Amino acid sequence: MSVIVCLCEQVWNSYFSLAVLYINQPSLQLESLSSAKRKKVLDKYGDMRVMMTYELFSMWQNLGENKIHFIPGMIGPFLGVTLVPQVEVRNIMIPIFHDMMDWEQRKNGNFKQVEAELIDKLDSLVSEGKGDENYRELFGLL
Repeated sequence: MSVIVCLCEQVWNSYFSLAVLYINQPSLQLESLSSAKRKKVLDKYGDMRVMMTYELFSMWQNLGENKIHFIPGMIGPFLGVTLVPQVEVRNIMIPIFHDMMDWEQRKNGNFKQVEAELIDKLDSLVSEGKGDENYRELFGLL
């Protein structure tokens, strides 16, 4: 039975890792395109980062009580998604961090591990110069 659980965790980890890579794919970063090209892409395909972020959120919700197996391991990758300078992507992802705190609180009676990982990863990202002004404002880093 534990082999099946371990295999399922690997599958979920792979799914989340691939979703994060997809959302952060340089060719999907519409901000780097001219406004005319951006409009053309959005009209034809929509913002595929937003669509994939909704899928990631949905899959996170489907984990149910198994979420605890991905805390704090997915905090860094999920924070990487919030670096995408797209408000809707950020708004979709932020509740996942709240959910992580909630699940750790249920399991351990506190959320110190999530808190420490969030602070550590945010500190690293900001010290590396990542994240725009809206990002820093979102996380209260200004």
